Amino acid sequence: SGNQGITIYGGSSQISNLYLADGTTGNEAHRGFVVYNHNSEKLFLGAGGSTVLTLTDAGRLGVGTSSPAYECDIQRDDNDNADRFQINTDGDCEVCTNGKGLILNSANGTAYKITVANDGTVTSTAV
Repeated sequence: SGNQGITIYGGSSQISNLYLADGTTGNEAHRGFVVYNHNSEKLFLGAGGSTVLTLTDAGRLGVGTSSPAYECDIQRDDNDNADRFQINTDGDCEVCTNGKGLILNSANGTAYKITVANDGTVTSTAV
Protein backbone atom coordinates (compact mmCIF):
# COMPACT_ATOMS: atom_id res chain seq x y z
CA SER A 1 0.00 0.00 0.00
CA GLY A 2 1.05 3.62 -0.28
CA ASN A 3 2.75 5.38 -3.14
CA GLN A 4 5.02 3.39 -5.43
CA GLY A 5 7.55 4.47 -8.04
CA ILE A 6 10.39 3.61 -10.35
CA THR A 7 13.79 5.31 -10.23
CA ILE A 8 16.27 5.24 -13.09
CA TYR A 9 19.62 6.33 -11.73
CA GLY A 10 22.10 8.20 -13.91
CA GLY A 11 25.25 10.07 -12.94
CA SER A 12 25.41 13.87 -13.05
CA SER A 13 26.78 13.86 -16.61
CA GLN A 14 24.86 10.84 -17.88
CA ILE A 15 21.54 10.24 -19.64
CA SER A 16 18.64 8.24 -18.20
CA ASN A 17 16.23 6.59 -20.66
CA LEU A 18 12.87 4.85 -20.72
CA TYR A 19 11.98 3.46 -24.16
CA LEU A 20 8.68 2.12 -25.49
CA ALA A 21 9.35 -0.20 -28.41
CA ASP A 22 7.37 -2.01 -31.07
CA GLY A 23 10.41 -3.74 -32.57
CA THR A 24 14.10 -4.30 -32.06
CA THR A 25 15.77 -2.42 -34.93
CA GLY A 26 16.02 1.22 -35.98
CA ASN A 27 13.65 3.59 -34.26
CA GLU A 28 11.26 0.68 -33.65
CA ALA A 29 13.39 0.11 -30.53
CA HIS A 30 12.43 3.58 -29.21
CA ARG A 31 9.14 4.65 -30.81
CA GLY A 32 8.12 6.39 -27.60
CA PHE A 33 10.56 7.58 -24.96
CA VAL A 34 11.31 9.63 -21.90
CA VAL A 35 14.93 10.77 -21.79
CA TYR A 36 16.59 12.91 -19.12
CA ASN A 37 19.99 14.45 -19.84
CA HIS A 38 21.58 15.11 -16.44
CA ASN A 39 24.36 17.23 -17.98
CA SER A 40 22.09 19.70 -19.80
CA GLU A 41 19.22 19.28 -17.28
CA LYS A 42 16.68 18.67 -20.06
CA LEU A 43 13.76 16.26 -20.23
CA PHE A 44 12.79 14.96 -23.68
CA LEU A 45 9.52 13.22 -24.58
CA GLY A 46 9.34 11.33 -27.83
CA ALA A 47 6.69 9.82 -30.05
CA GLY A 48 7.02 8.16 -33.42
CA GLY A 49 10.77 7.79 -32.87
CA SER A 50 11.42 11.55 -32.61
CA THR A 51 11.59 14.12 -29.82
CA VAL A 52 8.35 16.09 -29.74
CA LEU A 53 8.66 17.98 -26.44
CA THR A 54 11.57 19.36 -24.45
CA LEU A 55 11.47 20.79 -20.92
CA THR A 56 14.49 22.59 -19.43
CA ASP A 57 15.49 23.18 -15.82
CA ALA A 58 14.74 26.89 -16.41
CA GLY A 59 11.10 25.96 -17.01
CA ARG A 60 11.29 26.47 -20.77
CA LEU A 61 8.95 24.35 -22.87
CA GLY A 62 9.91 23.48 -26.43
CA VAL A 63 7.68 21.85 -29.01
CA GLY A 64 9.40 21.17 -32.33
CA THR A 65 12.73 22.30 -30.87
CA SER A 66 15.23 20.57 -28.59
CA SER A 67 16.65 23.92 -27.42
CA PRO A 68 13.78 26.20 -26.40
CA ALA A 69 14.97 29.81 -26.27
CA TYR A 70 11.82 31.16 -24.59
CA GLU A 71 9.40 30.25 -21.78
CA CYS A 72 7.17 28.65 -24.42
CA ASP A 73 8.82 28.01 -27.78
CA ILE A 74 6.81 26.24 -30.47
CA GLN A 75 8.45 25.79 -33.86
CA ARG A 76 7.42 24.10 -37.05
CA ASP A 77 10.79 22.31 -37.04
CA ASP A 78 14.01 22.55 -35.05
CA ASN A 79 15.92 24.36 -37.81
CA ASP A 80 13.27 26.90 -38.77
CA ASN A 81 13.31 30.15 -36.79
CA ALA A 82 10.90 31.74 -39.27
CA ASP A 83 7.74 29.88 -38.22
CA ARG A 84 7.36 29.90 -34.46
CA PHE A 85 5.19 30.93 -31.54
CA GLN A 86 6.92 32.03 -28.39
CA ILE A 87 6.27 33.61 -25.02
CA ASN A 88 9.39 35.44 -23.92
CA THR A 89 10.68 36.13 -20.40
CA ASP A 90 8.81 39.48 -20.34
CA GLY A 91 5.54 37.62 -20.93
CA ASP A 92 5.12 38.97 -24.45
CA CYS A 93 3.55 36.63 -26.99
CA GLU A 94 5.36 36.66 -30.32
CA VAL A 95 4.29 34.96 -33.53
CA CYS A 96 6.88 34.76 -36.28
CA THR A 97 5.76 33.60 -39.69
CA ASN A 98 7.60 33.37 -42.96
CA GLY A 99 5.27 35.30 -45.27
CA LYS A 100 2.18 33.90 -43.60
CA GLY A 101 -0.44 35.52 -41.38
CA LEU A 102 -1.94 35.09 -37.95
CA ILE A 103 -5.58 34.03 -37.77
CA LEU A 104 -7.59 35.43 -34.87
CA ASN A 105 -11.23 34.76 -34.03
CA SER A 106 -13.58 37.54 -32.90
CA ALA A 107 -16.15 37.07 -30.13
CA ASN A 108 -18.85 36.25 -32.69
CA GLY A 109 -16.68 33.52 -34.26
CA THR A 110 -15.57 35.39 -37.38
CA ALA A 111 -11.96 34.58 -38.25
CA TYR A 112 -9.55 37.28 -39.43
CA LYS A 113 -6.12 36.80 -40.95
CA ILE A 114 -3.69 39.48 -39.78
CA THR A 115 -0.53 40.06 -41.80
CA VAL A 116 2.30 42.53 -41.22
CA ALA A 117 4.41 43.64 -44.20
CA ASN A 118 8.14 44.34 -43.90
CA ASP A 119 7.37 48.10 -43.73
CA GLY A 120 5.00 47.56 -40.76
CA THR A 121 1.76 47.82 -42.69
CA VAL A 122 -0.94 45.72 -41.01
CA THR A 123 -3.68 44.08 -43.07
CA SER A 124 -6.79 42.34 -41.74
CA THR A 125 -8.78 39.98 -43.98
CA ALA A 126 -11.86 37.94 -43.07
CA VAL A 127 -11.32 34.24 -43.76
